[in-house]
This record gives sequence, structure tokens and C-alpha cells, in this order.
Amino acid sequence: MLTKILDWVIDVDVAATLAAYAAIESGRAAGCDCADCRNFVAVRSRVYPEAFVKFAHSAGIDLEREVELACSGLVGIGATEYTGLFHLVGRLVEGPADVEQMDSSSWRVLYRSLAPGFSVAAGFGQGALDKAFAGLPLVDVNWEVTTDWVIPDPPTPGIARLRGSQ
Repeated sequence: MLTKILDWVIDVDVAATLAAYAAIESGRAAGCDCADCRNFVAVRSRVYPEAFVKFAHSAGIDLEREVELACSGLVGIGATEYTGLFHLVGRLVEGPADVEQMDSSSWRVLYRSLAPGFSVAAGFGQGALDKAFAGLPLVDVNWEVTTDWVIPDPPTPGIARLRGSQ
């Protein structure tokens, strides 16, 4: 099935994507007990804008099973930034580059705004971050969001705490 998000057109195998997400026990945030992940679980139901929810549901993404999650820490009073990733089984048909090489060993994701405070980037899968997707042709859907810090515990010390890879 062809689907589109912003300028990216993706040929998604919805049945294979649904099956892979069904094989994942929980998303990265639910599988971690750090304050950053507990906060994300508390705000997850309201961080994804309607356009992204519609896209995800049509493509077979389970929004409670992110395959990667990172917290960049507080970005203002009571606000924090998260980045995450969902896999789709399929192929990227067309769209702009989603990454830019900064130097010989680092890359930067080129996000595009989908809604206020929420941006996405889609590109060729760089490798399965969960064994449920191993060996499948993948498209990575990266996202970033700024949202509220709602739990009483302070953020986990450090920057860009990554939760992923199983």
C-alpha cells in the first residue's frame, strides 16, 4: 500500500508491519524504569499529532511500541525533548534526504515539521532495532517532540539517553 507523510511516499507492507509490531512485547519506554521513560509513558497518548496518528494507524505502526527512544533532557521550564523511531516494512518510493553527514563518523537527522512541536523524517532503514524486524526491508520513521515533564521525579542525569536495540 502506498502511503505518504509530508514529502515522503512509502510503499508499506501493512500486514508484515502489523505482524512485526505484534511480536514486540513493549515499546522502549515501557521496557525501562528511568525517569525519562516513565515520563514519556505518562505523556505518550498526547505527544503524537492527529496527522501522525492517522499515518501510523494506516501503515500498521503500533504507537505504544517505539523501537527507539531518546530523551535530550529539559529544554525549558517543565518541558523536555524526545526523539524516537518506528520501523515500517516496505520501501521508500520518493522523498527528500532524511540525514546529512556532519563528518566522517556522525550524521544528523533532517526533520520536517508536521505539527507545532512535532517533526518527522523518513528514510531507508539503517538496520532492525528490534529482532521482530530482522531481515525485513525497512523504512525508518524518525520523530522528535517537545512535551511536558509531568512526573515528580527529575530527569535522568546526562544528555541523549538512548533506549533501543534488542
